[in-house]
Amino acid sequence: MKKLLFLLAGIAGTALVFAEATISNVTLRQRWPWGREVDVYFTVRGAQGPIAVRPTFTVGGEPLAVADSALGGDRVGLVSGLHHLVWTPSDTDFADRAKLLDVRVALTPAPMPLYAIYDLTDAGTPKNPTYVFEDDLRAGKWGTWQENPYGYIDSVIWTGVNADVAYKTDKLVLRYVHPTTDPMWVAHAGVDTYLMGTPADTPSGDGGMKDGTMVYNVPDCSPQQTVKLTKGFWLGVFELTQQQYAHVTGLWPSWFRNEAYRATRPVESVPFSTMRGSVAAGFNWPIDGHKVAADSCLGKLRARTGAAFDLPTEAQWEYACRAGSTGVRYGEIKEVGRSWFQSWGGYNSPDAGTGSGTAAVGTYKPNAWGFYDMLGNVCEFCLNAKSTYAVAAVAGTDPVGDRVTGDEKAKRVIRGGEYYNYIGMSTAPCRRFSEGSAAKAYESSYCGFRVCLTIE
Repeated sequence: MKKLLFLLAGIAGTALVFAEATISNVTLRQRWPWGREVDVYFTVRGAQGPIAVRPTFTVGGEPLAVADSALGGDRVGLVSGLHHLVWTPSDTDFADRAKLLDVRVALTPAPMPLYAIYDLTDAGTPKNPTYVFEDDLRAGKWGTWQENPYGYIDSVIWTGVNADVAYKTDKLVLRYVHPTTDPMWVAHAGVDTYLMGTPADTPSGDGGMKDGTMVYNVPDCSPQQTVKLTKGFWLGVFELTQQQYAHVTGLWPSWFRNEAYRATRPVESVPFSTMRGSVAAGFNWPIDGHKVAADSCLGKLRARTGAAFDLPTEAQWEYACRAGSTGVRYGEIKEVGRSWFQSWGGYNSPDAGTGSGTAAVGTYKPNAWGFYDMLGNVCEFCLNAKSTYAVAAVAGTDPVGDRVTGDEKAKRVIRGGEYYNYIGMSTAPCRRFSEGSAAKAYESSYCGFRVCLTIE
């Protein structure tokens, strides 16, 4: 017989408010057979953009510790409407299983968490992510943090993520990026768009110094265009590392393979077809949307985490890279990843140490939203096929680039600059393209990637 658990009437009828959001009609239902998942149904009203819910469990009036790994379903990215949270009691410590009948839950609306953490070490059943909320971060529950040091936007950076090597090797950490339509962004920018591309007054050239002035290699990315992003997304805090890639695929494909240093270096020398799949499955963005091949890196990452990871579009990439800035880069030149001037000598040596070639992720300062190494280190693949800037960033909503066919679609946009080139190429708007073809995949020791998870 299926057993039903109901929230106390007093709590169920109480609207818990965060900003304008309220939660009501909360109901628990125990699945059959006994001891399996518990479904929590509830209604969100008045959400002004995506929100999260934070459940508080009690049993017999006493707090019940429920780990994030025991919770699935609708926890983050919620809008107004009916929702469904799943709790797995078998992942929660009970001294007396009969007390399941006395379990109660209160759901509190909350801002979206700042970070999400996925464990890559378990190849079995996907584990639910752990979320890092701003109030917990400020309370010191996740180690060190700081207020964003840049003056152009308010934000909080989790610096502790850079101090623990596990977050660069065994776990995958992502930061949430609000859409431009979110009240948080609108309050900062005054509009529900951002400016993509090169400012008109940017001194341009081949990169490096010219007559004592830094010039920037910013081809085919002007004039600036207004872009609206209506979907929030999670983006990797670091470029995907060689150890993380090995956890997912079992392979170490990178050129810089010195075993003493490779684990925390960004993975590189991975073709786009290996990231997403062949021409038959994974190559046809945006025609096939977020479809990837099951045997690709991203296909295997999805199987391991249960999340629909992909690469970012270049509009998403530049928005996250800028993090509120409007110039050619965030911070100062000294804060950008190493360039040709420091590391060309180690380019041809696969056994290069940390003094040349790629640097360990997190070596350089983060931007205002806590993303490391977006400028310099390795340039990063985006979803977009090679196209003109007018097509790639066509002023409008959620641009996805051109629907390129034939061999040209094997050429992909790469962003952010890399370790061996002029530092003037490590800018937010600078866009270049991988070469190669569908028959001959492009790979390079200066091209890597970071993963993205869009809230659809």
